[in-house]
Amino acid sequence: MERCIVALAAASLLGCATPVTEGPEVSIDARNEEIRRQQEYVLGVRSAEDERFYRVAHRISSANVELCRRRGMSIGATFETIYDYAAQMRSAAKAVRGVSASPQVAWLDEKGPAGAAGLRRGDVLLAVNGTPVAKGPKAGKSARGLLAAALHGSQRLTILRNGETINLDIAGKQVCGYPFYLVDGSDLNASADGDVVRYYRGMLRFAQSDDEIALVLGHELAHNVMRHIQKSQINRVAGAIGGALLDAALGGDGDLAEIGASIGDAAFSQAFEPRPTM
Repeated sequence: MERCIVALAAASLLGCATPVTEGPEVSIDARNEEIRRQQEYVLGVRSAEDERFYRVAHRISSANVELCRRRGMSIGATFETIYDYAAQMRSAAKAVRGVSASPQVAWLDEKGPAGAAGLRRGDVLLAVNGTPVAKGPKAGKSARGLLAAALHGSQRLTILRNGETINLDIAGKQVCGYPFYLVDGSDLNASADGDVVRYYRGMLRFAQSDDEIALVLGHELAHNVMRHIQKSQINRVAGAIGGALLDAALGGDGDLAEIGASIGDAAFSQAFEPRPTM
């Protein structure tokens, strides 16, 4: 009798157990296809972001050249190769952006020197002033080096377009010599270090209009033009020296030097923020 009761109890418990639903089996091919679609979507978004950022940055750099202590030259175009992408993103980059092992136009100011001379998006760069661009992983670096060396004079770009080789004579124009870089990351931030301006993708996605992007870029550019970074460093060094001298006079253990440096950092920090004129 007891055995029957135990058996019935066990059967009852089994009958009340929560059923387990098995998930669908996903094949390796299906998973890889989903990864590919996501990578292509991400690159599509990034392409639109790059286009927006460099359009605004080039406008700021060109319009303020007379205010810049340091100047450079630009043809209003950037180039990229498949090797500029991480290995796992190269297939998607080829599908979305059409990039290959040879440098090709990634961004172009249609009204800039290169655009006016006839350069088009997707054109493949073969040579600069007769010097061939290196092939393979070093192609991008080679192209950028040749272009930078030729920017101070007239340059002839040999390009490949739809199977046809074309020569274009392009004269660069002066721009501010403080490059703008779009940095990966979700930070709502931008910064200047005295040499370049960095602008985060998070800030780009937050901006409602191109004018808002331009306002931030102009603000950071002003820090470089007015040498605020260098002046802040001078203040820090001066504060540290003053603190060290005082520390030595009082027979301290060095704490005053760091305190002095901190005070130097803060000195005139409000003055280092560019103010709009009314």
